[in-house]
Amino acid sequence: MSNYHPVTSFLFYFGAFILVMSIQSLPLTIGCLVMLVLINKWQDPRFRVFSFFIQQGWMSLVIFVINVLMNHRGTHPLFYLGKNPIMLEAVIRGLIMGASILCLILIFTSLNLILTTGKILFLFGKVVPRFTLLTVITLRFMPLLRKRLIEIKHVQDMKGLSITTGRFRGRLRHGIMLIQLLLTFSLEEALQTADSMESRGFGLDRKRTSYVSYRFNRKDTFWCLIFFALILMYFILRRQFYPDTPFFGYTMITLDESLFPKGQAIWLIVLSLVYFSCPFFIEGRERIRWYFYKLKT
Repeated sequence: MSNYHPVTSFLFYFGAFILVMSIQSLPLTIGCLVMLVLINKWQDPRFRVFSFFIQQGWMSLVIFVINVLMNHRGTHPLFYLGKNPIMLEAVIRGLIMGASILCLILIFTSLNLILTTGKILFLFGKVVPRFTLLTVITLRFMPLLRKRLIEIKHVQDMKGLSITTGRFRGRLRHGIMLIQLLLTFSLEEALQTADSMESRGFGLDRKRTSYVSYRFNRKDTFWCLIFFALILMYFILRRQFYPDTPFFGYTMITLDESLFPKGQAIWLIVLSLVYFSCPFFIEGRERIRWYFYKLKT
């Protein structure tokens, strides 16, 4: 997908964000979570599924616990914690919300691989240039800061200034020194970046062109139509099947709708899973073509 036009990639991730935010069914949430894990693993072989759930699962766990303790709506009490009933509906809603948070993190993880800073500037640089630049700097800042932290830590370890071994006062002093070096290094590079941007004429009131010229071809048109059609069908079916349910926001759910979708709800699940499987068709087609090309050569 990285070879497609930025509009095509952005449209897919925007639709995926909408679908995840509107999920009201636990099987659909789990299905989308599995599909997004496979997408990230397909796009980045270094992606570690177990490490991801260990590092990011605490956020979903906190949301799950808060929802179970604070939400008392429902008709199926499991047990009582003091005077507060723990409802089965609250447990299901907590699972849906926790899994949805993981889905959103996976969407932005994949988006970070496909939509590079140059593509983001190409998409929004002419519309909101300052906001786009701040967004790009923010997205670039944390990975770069982590990389610098690891480099400085390795240098300190080689000099015997470890923050993991030794006495507490020594580790504390070494940690403060590490943070000081990290901040100094970051501020110096920020000043160099600002001087470089000023020398290139950033902020002048004139039209600026993109560094890379992206071309919108027939493949982009085809997939944009597919993404738009699937999202539109999901909107229409959702409004037709659940006319009294808001598309976004907190809604009361029943056990039948959230655990055992039937009839009409199955079509929504099928549409969503087909939408999330589109990257496999895109990537798989290219890999198959590359495989047969190597056989010919």
